[in-house]
Amino acid sequence: MKFPAIRAASRIIALAAALFGLWLVLSGKADNTLLLALGAASSAGIAALAWRMEVLDRESLPLHLLRPTGIWRYWGWLVLETCRANIAVARIILSRDCKTRQRLFWIPSGQASDLARAIYANSITLTPGTVSVDMDDDKILIHALSFEMCDSLEEMAQKIRKFDAPPSEVKREPETLC
Repeated sequence: MKFPAIRAASRIIALAAALFGLWLVLSGKADNTLLLALGAASSAGIAALAWRMEVLDRESLPLHLLRPTGIWRYWGWLVLETCRANIAVARIILSRDCKTRQRLFWIPSGQASDLARAIYANSITLTPGTVSVDMDDDKILIHALSFEMCDSLEEMAQKIRKFDAPPSEVKREPETLC
C-alpha cells in the first residue's frame, strides 16, 4: 500500500475487528442484536480514539507480521530449533565429563524496531541453553551453556529481520555474532 490514508484506514478497521472479535469471545452474547450493535460501536469508537491519539503505528498494531512469509514461518523454524537445542542440552547434562564452556557475551541485535528486538531476545531465551540477560540499545547480553549454543543466533537474527522489514526495504547484511 502506497497511500498513507489507505494504510491508516486498514489499521483502524483491523483494530476495530480485533476488538469486536475479542468482545464477542469474552461476552458470549451473539444472540442479542442490541448488544452486538453496542459491542461493534464501542469497538469502532475505541479504534477511532486510538487513531485520533496517533497510536496506530507499525509497532502497536503489527499487521505486517501476518504475511505468509511473516512470523508464521519463523515460529515453525523456532519450534525446530528449540527441539534441537533440547537435544543438545540433554546431551550436555547426560554426558559423563560434563565439561561445559559457558559464555557470557554481547551480540548486536541488528533489528530495526523495538518489537523485533523484543522478539529476538525472547526467542533467544526460549531456546534451551541460551538466556538473554540484558538489552542495551542495539546489543543483547547472552549467557550460553556452550559454544555450540550460539550457532543458530545469526540465522535467528536474519529471519527476524526478514519478516519485520517492510517489503520495499533493503535488507542489511548479517553480522557475525559469535
